[in-house]
Amino acid sequence: MANDLEKMSTQELEALLRADFDREEGEDPALVEAALEELLRRERESLPDVGESWERFCREYRPEAEAPARPARKKLLRVCLLAAAIACLMSVTAFAAVYQMWVQPGPESPEEYRIWDSDGQQQWVTRQPSLELDFSTAPEGNDYFFAPGWLPEEPSHSSSMEDAILYEQKKTGADYADYGVTPEEAEGLYGYMTYEDVDRGVLYQISLQSPSELYQQTYVLGYEGAQVEIVMDETRDGLRQLRLSLDSTGTETGQREPDNWAQRTNYVLLYNEQEGWLLRVQGTLDLESLARIAGDIRVFRSEHISRYVDNGQRMVSMDVGLG
Repeated sequence: MANDLEKMSTQELEALLRADFDREEGEDPALVEAALEELLRRERESLPDVGESWERFCREYRPEAEAPARPARKKLLRVCLLAAAIACLMSVTAFAAVYQMWVQPGPESPEEYRIWDSDGQQQWVTRQPSLELDFSTAPEGNDYFFAPGWLPEEPSHSSSMEDAILYEQKKTGADYADYGVTPEEAEGLYGYMTYEDVDRGVLYQISLQSPSELYQQTYVLGYEGAQVEIVMDETRDGLRQLRLSLDSTGTETGQREPDNWAQRTNYVLLYNEQEGWLLRVQGTLDLESLARIAGDIRVFRSEHISRYVDNGQRMVSMDVGLG
């Protein structure tokens, strides 16, 4: 076990500990203790006061709480050790990120990716995307949903939190209480929303990916030589904002669209480096309008924990109309 932990990056160890904390009860106390020891060994600093560590942990990771309430007794030792370890790791950089998003150009030559097709079957595809996004998230964590604010048009299609709960209820028996909401609250929260028009195309698509959905996935944008411009890439208070503009003019993808609306699309991505969720607002609207939509969205963290299931898929397309 120790050798495996030594091979893991510090970010991966932090993600493992945060996933354990998000569970009501840790599944492997020995693994948690070993991960803590490895983090502390790397830091080689004495542990700070446990009370101060817990309060700092609450400020950084539970900003929605009015006061840093103490955990149940049987989780107290594990939580305090986790708080102390994270406080040590954050001592050098006051606002150190727990999760990361890496943005890089696509491969120089086509590569094989495994995806799910429209019939629900897995298949290998050869693609050469223009841009790739990778994430250092945990294999499990809270499910997140959003409440929209300003929208230029009412959505033509949406998937609500209520839909997600009813689907999960059939599989595992999970109920509204497991998500920490009432049926009325679930109706106003969403995981996906879009407005599509025959003449104007997809004006906007809004989706929110929870940490477990990003785990071991590569999000790609642009095919067949499409040009991707990074208009903005900045981070404020642990929230990274990425604005992208895609030009598919002259590519096979662009030529397949007779109305020409899908040749130019825009993207506003918000990635929370402390909680690990990704908000995507994309479409044929201009960047300012998409940014206004994104800026008026409230993100909600549910109490339900989802776990990554390896289905073999490694690529998720962000192209409007393709992913």
